Amino acid sequence: MDDLRPAPFRSRTPEGPLRAVTNVEGVTLTKVARSEVARFLVDELEQHRCRRQAVFLGHA
Repeated sequence: MDDLRPAPFRSRTPEGPLRAVTNVEGVTLTKVARSEVARFLVDELEQHRCRRQAVFLGHA
């Protein structure tokens, strides 16, 4: 992953699925909790799913 761009932060974990997308065309992402961003980063360090991509993170 080259770049992580989370949606605006929220203090509580919002309801609904967390989405990680590389193309935001036609996608609206809402607020995300800091703990979700941290968990995503740890998972990405272990699994390398988004190598060399800019990732946008938020709730759909």
